[in-house]
Amino acid sequence: MSHKRRDHRRIQRVTDAPPPAPITKATKPALWVLAVGLALTAGSAAGYRSLSSNRLNPGPSVSQSGLDAIPTVLGDWTATQSESIDERALEMLETKTHWARKYSSTTAGASVEVMVLVGPSGPLAAHTPEVCYGTQRYELLENEKIVSVPLEGGASAEFRLVQLQPRQPGVPELRVLYGWNDGTGWRSPAWARVVYANTERIMKLQMAIPSTGIEGEPDVEFLKQLLPHLNRLVAPSETPET
Repeated sequence: MSHKRRDHRRIQRVTDAPPPAPITKATKPALWVLAVGLALTAGSAAGYRSLSSNRLNPGPSVSQSGLDAIPTVLGDWTATQSESIDERALEMLETKTHWARKYSSTTAGASVEVMVLVGPSGPLAAHTPEVCYGTQRYELLENEKIVSVPLEGGASAEFRLVQLQPRQPGVPELRVLYGWNDGTGWRSPAWARVVYANTERIMKLQMAIPSTGIEGEPDVEFLKQLLPHLNRLVAPSETPET
């Protein structure tokens, strides 16, 4: 009985622990907010992950070298810099494979900040822009909607679009697209933690573009260039990557 009481106290201390403090490492605005959101949601995601340990789908196995080899020139888009993701957020998400860049296009007159994470489905599915941006400098401008990106061969990829309005003057509005890939294609379900509960690993893509003064959908045009490279990297595996 004494062992059981000690185990109960240990579990109670873990589940009652306060959420981690926000990360304040300075980076570019869009990715800075993203890193804070990752830290804020990691605790709740870990709790959910413990409820869905009976996994069936191993999910995609993607190497860091594969992500790093994505071209710096994608159609009219050129990578202007590599972005960093806070190490503390990566540790909380148990994510070792990640990639973040800023691409610009003189033709579109726009720049996008894009990030890809590969890791356990629980924390990655729990993190959404509605959570992290909403708690920082932005509020939802309008209801989210689903955007379909056409791919080669008649296929399509599904991403969720949220439009965000800054709480302070002088900050541009943002269009944020995000979705997940469990090895069967890109989707953005409303209840991602439930949909991917039986998947060991998933790939998460999130990108932000300042929407003030932007015409058309340059972020969708960018995804048409990027997704073929990511799709070639997605290969379900029976063993998790090391």
